[in-house]
Amino acid sequence: MIMTAMIFLGMAAMDIYVPALPQMVSYFTTTPKIINLTLACYTFGIAIGVLFVGELSNRFGRRKLLLYAITTFALTSFIIATLHSIIIVIACRIVQALCNAVFIVVSRLVLKDCLDHREQLSANGLLLTSLVISPAIAPIIGACLLEHYGWQSTFFLLSGLSFVLSLLTYKVVPETHNNILTSFQPITYYINIYRNFLTNRIYLYIVLISSCTTSAYFSFLGISSYLFILHWGFTPESYSLLFLMVAAAYLTGNISMQILNRLGFSIDKIITYGLIATAGGSMVMAVSPLFSTYITIILVISGTFLMRMATALVNPATQIKLLDKFSDNKAQAIGLNFCISFCFNSLAISSVTLFVTKPLLGLILVSDILILLAIICYFITRASSSK
Repeated sequence: MIMTAMIFLGMAAMDIYVPALPQMVSYFTTTPKIINLTLACYTFGIAIGVLFVGELSNRFGRRKLLLYAITTFALTSFIIATLHSIIIVIACRIVQALCNAVFIVVSRLVLKDCLDHREQLSANGLLLTSLVISPAIAPIIGACLLEHYGWQSTFFLLSGLSFVLSLLTYKVVPETHNNILTSFQPITYYINIYRNFLTNRIYLYIVLISSCTTSAYFSFLGISSYLFILHWGFTPESYSLLFLMVAAAYLTGNISMQILNRLGFSIDKIITYGLIATAGGSMVMAVSPLFSTYITIILVISGTFLMRMATALVNPATQIKLLDKFSDNKAQAIGLNFCISFCFNSLAISSVTLFVTKPLLGLILVSDILILLAIICYFITRASSSK
């Protein structure tokens, strides 16, 4: 529950202030592109952090790293709420991102320390329920706080909750890694591991399937407030309710994944069903501009629902597949996976920002390209495994 709460806070730091993005443009007297850097740099910072936090936990222990990360996350949240410089805000967001990288990677390593193959798949799905809770609750809370107290209140809330969680971490979380390293390997050792992964076609295809599926949703996250609030006239409160739909989509996918796992479906089958769902969402969204505004809104929401549901099928399955296939270097395997994934997320957020004046076009174009790439990688993987 504590690790789930950590992931929730890490993701809430991305979701909770999304309704405030247009307000922050005015507050900092800047442009949407600069404000979106608070999102893009957050995902990019996670991408960098996940490369090395796994090895840090091997050296210093899972418990200690989790404790340091949640405490630092609390401090930086408080600092962000008091700042008047967007540049320093972006810098603090990068520090927050590094902390979130610890939550994301080390929690999976704790599961790997304690559970067998099938137990990990179920537990990983439960761990990721935070991805259901965060999009459902965080934007709604953020919209309410925005109306009454301003965007800064969202970070004050994150700070207070994180301090409470740091105390619980100190009192409750045990050390699960029993073979703590006495020293780090030479830097060339890690370079060779990552080079081997980057030249391993199977590894790259699995990672790209996961990364493109996830980043298609992040394109929605990056442009949706401009699309729904500025273009279609939604209020911040009504816009935030869309994230209940996003949460329901992920919950639907998560429950489906748990059922398929209990019925004995293979990981590859689960990934296949996830890609079918995301392809369906892509097609629904692509045809949405052909209809009236009201129908277009419904189709965009429906397409987003299918794509978000797909991530709950694809992500846990691909992560367990990587940990199983590359167990000798599991910390580096999962770290590089998240690095590539969050780089794609950052790229998706930055790309849709180029279409602020035509947000629907940007959403369709960016998400469809990413989903097409995921499907191509899937068929290449299938063709390679059949030989």
